[in-house]
Amino acid sequence: MPDPKKYDMDFRPATYFDSADQAPQNTGSGEDTGRSMPGDEDRAASGAIHRNPYGDSCLPDLDEAEVEIARVVLESATFEIISVRARLQGAEIHYSVVDEHEDPHHYSCELKISDQPLTMGELIELIETTDSNLGHSGVVFGFLNLEYKLGENMGRLRRRATVSSSLYPGLCTWYEDAIEEWYLARVGGSSRGEGMERLPW
Repeated sequence: MPDPKKYDMDFRPATYFDSADQAPQNTGSGEDTGRSMPGDEDRAASGAIHRNPYGDSCLPDLDEAEVEIARVVLESATFEIISVRARLQGAEIHYSVVDEHEDPHHYSCELKISDQPLTMGELIELIETTDSNLGHSGVVFGFLNLEYKLGENMGRLRRRATVSSSLYPGLCTWYEDAIEEWYLARVGGSSRGEGMERLPW
């Protein structure tokens, strides 16, 4: 797990919503399907991320009181864009994880409701305790562990999951470090399927 001293795991955005009218803040996805997150151009040039030719066009539209707080891109057999969303309902914030599939139960959050924005640590917990009907728990590490057990090439696999957020500045780097640690633990000699207890999830 990445050194917690490098990251402010207790960082919490003041709000996900504009207090004047509760309209969503800029989340970095917006309606421009080609919009990039800060630093994406440099990371794409270095091979750290890969562009999705379809942009956001396959994702469900955001509702009026809903914002995207993080995004996961998985280079699976089909390019997956997964949106982590917050919706304001009265005084509560409700969370969901969605992708382009129509099945509303494709992802199921364990952490569903809060009365204030999540800390970065809580957001990571939300992402990595979300169940999928694809047969794994954890949006990022569940995917990586599944592909690892199936024999995917490790050199490619370490570059097939990226996480971004305009509301949580340290989230992208935390996942880059965590995935690198996950990769090194496996190429360092642990046998396939072992050592999972040493991972964050």
